[in-house]
Amino acid sequence: MSLAYASGWDIPVFRSPKATLAALVRAWLATKRNLRPSSKTMPREISPSPTAEPNTNAPSVIAVVVSEYNENITGKLSKAAVQTLIASGIKDGDIHVIRVPGAWELTYATQLAIQQQSCRGVIALGAVIKGETTHDQHLNRAVSMGLMRLSLDHNKPVALGLLTVNSLEQAIQRSGGNAGNKGEEAANALLACLKLAKAMA
Repeated sequence: MSLAYASGWDIPVFRSPKATLAALVRAWLATKRNLRPSSKTMPREISPSPTAEPNTNAPSVIAVVVSEYNENITGKLSKAAVQTLIASGIKDGDIHVIRVPGAWELTYATQLAIQQQSCRGVIALGAVIKGETTHDQHLNRAVSMGLMRLSLDHNKPVALGLLTVNSLEQAIQRSGGNAGNKGEEAANALLACLKLAKAMA
């Protein structure tokens, strides 16, 4: 029996078309078996462990930037955020509270803090209560987008604790009332991001 070989394949070409076709099918099946992933291969899940502690020995700083506008609300947010950080093991001296006049200035102060080499992350806190105009919508959108951009540009977490509410009552409920405290939530979000960064390092 004379044999030839198909171009690009180490497959013998028989005089019989059926034999050649059978050889091609066997080669194709072998290729599929080689490409099939092993059943033992499992995806690696990376997430902040609830029990993992951040590196409290690092000299890095966490900045808490607080708007003084609606201070009766933002003061409660700031207090809860600081208490949450301390409860997690962050040292008092590594928490820098930076106060600014209003929500608009949160982005500038965050930029000053986050560009420092010692800064690990920032918690931005404020309270914007809707008035008679749409001023609050433009302010909230600009501040939120600015803080997100700073986080991405510097590859450091910025936790958003900016209340955007329709009434003073809603702000009260979100600063220690029935709806919890957004300062505490922002601090926990920052800690989770720090743990995630450590897990993926």
